[in-house]
Amino acid sequence: MKAVILADGPDLRFPGLGNISKSMVEIGGRPLIWHIMKIYAAHGISDFVICCGANAAEIKTFFAGYALHTADVTFDLSLKSTDIHLAGVEDWRVTVIDTGDAVSSDQRRQKIAAHLEGEEAFCLAYGDSLASIDIGASLAFHRAHGQGMTVAAVYPPARYGALHLEGVEVRALSARPESGFVNGGFLILSPSSLSAIADVFLSDRTAELDALAQTGQLRAYLHEGFWQPVDTRHDVVRLESLWKEGMPPWKVW
Repeated sequence: MKAVILADGPDLRFPGLGNISKSMVEIGGRPLIWHIMKIYAAHGISDFVICCGANAAEIKTFFAGYALHTADVTFDLSLKSTDIHLAGVEDWRVTVIDTGDAVSSDQRRQKIAAHLEGEEAFCLAYGDSLASIDIGASLAFHRAHGQGMTVAAVYPPARYGALHLEGVEVRALSARPESGFVNGGFLILSPSSLSAIADVFLSDRTAELDALAQTGQLRAYLHEGFWQPVDTRHDVVRLESLWKEGMPPWKVW
């Protein structure tokens, strides 16, 4: 199974930090996207498709040098050779694709779909939040209900829009929460559901997901544990503090 991570877009930029995307903001010395990937890898998913745009070079540079900077290395200067000792380095397969502003909505979907051929389902994460979610349990839930899409329903800060549920069926979405659960990302989609999303980088996805909810295709996996988006410097400070305390709740690996 593959996990698609949205690492760029109009709502995935970090205000006040120039051109950096939220996915590359560092927590514990590693970018947020690394933490998201570690969550998936802890549940056996190690094949990633990263959707990016203006930050493509930054993300490519990070992964191009990842093994070199995290593994032991032998430099034989006489032979002009470099041996990277990969023991302990993640066995991830990472595909970085450009789905930025210069690409149309149809081209974005086509680029993503090209890397999902033959997949029964795939995971989709926004590159700006962390959670202690049980990915394996959410996948089992998705396969059991048989609908096109599953979204993680989480308890949010009050500034997020709400999911309106009947049992586990998502009946509607609203931009402002009244109470209860909201869209926490960490979605699971059947490939056919990708065509139902007009633009995976919409700054407000409520209308897109609400359309699926109205046709009965959307289900909610209830996650009542830790969930934290990264929208402000305060969010970064909180996550950094949790990391330094030694038991960050999203660290399931």
